[in-house]
Amino acid sequence: MFRDLSLSNDFIRQTFKLKENYMWRVKKARNDLSKVQNWEDNFTKILYRPFDIREIYFHDSVVWRKRKEVMRHMMQENFGLITPKQFKEEPGAFVTRHINGHKTVSAYDINYLFPLYLYPDESKGKRLDEKAAKPEQVPNISKEFLQGVKIRHRANRLPIVNATRNF
Repeated sequence: MFRDLSLSNDFIRQTFKLKENYMWRVKKARNDLSKVQNWEDNFTKILYRPFDIREIYFHDSVVWRKRKEVMRHMMQENFGLITPKQFKEEPGAFVTRHINGHKTVSAYDINYLFPLYLYPDESKGKRLDEKAAKPEQVPNISKEFLQGVKIRHRANRLPIVNATRNF
């Protein structure tokens, strides 16, 4: 319906209760989206609040400030740690497999997402292994940190979980 340019922008705005801002306009979004090939590929899940997973159309034409540089890593098999930088309420963190909203863990504080794995940016033609069937994942944890965790685990006789294993 949103992509159907035969419907008026006012009708779409009222039907979906859309609000425009200085950076996003319904008319431009609809025109941009009408040109997208394979537009169905942009549907994904978003962790809106803890345990509240919703569907979202994750495309620049309809999502403003989508934080592509981080969220693109969550569009593939991954886990991410979500935590606020500062706390106005009880501190918290959450682990997810999905992209997330900016106030997923804390209603008052902006959240930050730390993906466990990073993937090469295929849109820029960067692939670690050109022959690989799917993109290579690189741990988003330094080797020094992992070594420190292993040493502490051994000292405490705790089992070590291999954080760099493939799914």
